[in-house]
This record gives sequence, structure tokens and C-alpha cells, in this order.
Amino acid sequence: MEDDTGWSSYFSSEDAYKLDDVREALWQGDLEGQSAKYGRIFELRPVVRQ
Repeated sequence: MEDDTGWSSYFSSEDAYKLDDVREALWQGDLEGQSAKYGRIFELRPVVRQ
């Protein structure tokens, strides 16, 4: 849903389905297929202090 400010806190049901598809693909380890179809994928790694 959109409002006049452009800062709406809602998203469409189509966007929700896309998020579900990406989440499922990531759980299955599909990093180059379905999950990468909708955007870039980043990996977080802990910083090791010496």
C-alpha cells in the first residue's frame, strides 16, 4: 500500500509472495537461482579479533 509520503509501512501481497519464494530458496541453499533473481545476496561473517 502506498501513501502520500512514499514511506509506507505496508507492501503488496505480490511482494509478500516474492519474499516467501526467496526465503524458501535460501533455506534450500539456492543462492544463484530463485533467490538471486530478486536482488543481490550478501553474506555476513564475524570479525575475528587478534
